[in-house]
Order: sequence, then C-alpha cells, then structure tokens
Amino acid sequence: GRARLELRADDEQIKADIVRMIVQYLQDEGFACAAITLQDEADVRLKQLATQRAQLRRMKRAVVDGEWAEAEKLAAKAALRGQKAFLYALYKQQFLEMIDAQEIQKAFALLTKRMKQLEAFAQQPGEFTDLCYLLTCKSVADAPVFRDWGGIGAGREHLVEQFAALLELDLGDSIALQELPPHRLLKLLQQAVSFQVAHARHHPRIPPRISTLLSDYESFVVPNAQRAVMAGHRSNVKCVAFAGAERGALLVTGSSDNCVMIWD
Repeated sequence: GRARLELRADDEQIKADIVRMIVQYLQDEGFACAAITLQDEADVRLKQLATQRAQLRRMKRAVVDGEWAEAEKLAAKAALRGQKAFLYALYKQQFLEMIDAQEIQKAFALLTKRMKQLEAFAQQPGEFTDLCYLLTCKSVADAPVFRDWGGIGAGREHLVEQFAALLELDLGDSIALQELPPHRLLKLLQQAVSFQVAHARHHPRIPPRISTLLSDYESFVVPNAQRAVMAGHRSNVKCVAFAGAERGALLVTGSSDNCVMIWD
C-alpha cells in the first residue's frame, strides 16, 4: 500500500510555521495585541533554540578534540543539564584516556570524586568494577569490559555516535523563515475540509456549508432502505411526527381516514 504521510508535530520548523500562520491570522482578523504577544514569545523561543544549538555544537567539538574541561562546563548548561548518563560516559572516556596515558593519580581522583556518584549510569554489568580494576593495570584492554576499546580517537568517535540522538538535537540548519503566503492558515483549513468532503460516503450536489471546525465533516445520509412496514390507516397518510419523552421512541401519523395512530 501507499506510505502514510506523516506530519512531525515535534519538528521545530513545523512548530515555527504553525506559530507564524497563527500570528498572520490574528493580524488579518484585527487581533493586533494578541499577535504581538505571540510573536514576542515565539522570538524568545527561537533565541533559546539558537543558544541550545550552539551549546550542542560546542559539546560535540569538545568531545572530538578531547577538551574535557570545556565539555564538563557545557554539560552544566541548560541544553544538557540533567543528562546524567551522558555525563557518566563523558567521564568514562576521560578516565580511559588517563589510564591509557598512565596518569593513575588523575584517574583515581576522577573516579572517586566524579564517577562514583554516577555509578548507576554504567552501561554494562560489572563496568564500574572494571574501571576500578584499571587503576592497577597498564592497559585499558586488560579489563574484560574494555578489551575491545579501540583507543582515544575511536573512543571519542564512539562517544559521539553513542549519544548522536542527544548531540544532534536541533543541530540542523537554522529555522528557515520563507515568505508566508496570504491567508495561509485558512487555506490549509480549506484544503483539509475539502479533502473530508471529497472522501465522505455521500457527495452532495451542492457544496455543504461548514459550520464548525471542531469535528470532522460527515455527510447527511438519507435513508435508502425499508426498515419496517406499519399498516393500519385506511387512507393516505398526511402527516408524520416523532413523539414521546425520548425523541424518536414513538411515531405519530395522521391520515385522511380521520385517525391519528401512535406507533412504537
């Protein structure tokens, strides 16, 4: 079958486009104050996203270049604050490089002062135990968990890849502010309603008047099958009406035979 088109509501470009269309609609309808308020709030959001992108780019560069002091400082920024698993992995890479360079005292200090409190974020069973064991080793590969450690460069690349979803968050091009066509929101809504009408079960000859956007369009269906036959009048039926406490529970008919009948 055909692939289903998906609109990613979490895409920052899509979010920005929606806000701009709403602002345009408010302006077109004369809600100037509301439009200005929304635009100001959206501008603040865009500035926050720009700052976040810059921080994440700097973090990626710091990891690749091994600038651990800069990386740790960036980890405290808003974009990465609270990412304990990432912070643990950051310290682990730094620790393994210290072991590789036989800087045992520095590695011990990092392990006890920074990594111990993050032990719960170790990625493999026995990993933290092997980190402690490495303090007595001459090579990172001496510990079973890190036997396949490929060295400093490979370790840094692996760290970036491992947290690609995090580090690449909003790292794409800045949000494009292309020209907004006139009445864009109304035109999209018109397209949506037209699609619903075109794909309805019954197609009216006269285009229907849409009175609400809070529910999907449903065409009025005229009964086209006989459900029951009610016999009793001796002449032609002149009028029919629903009756009863529950509307539709009873049917009242009047006929030229001067009789009124109630049907259930």
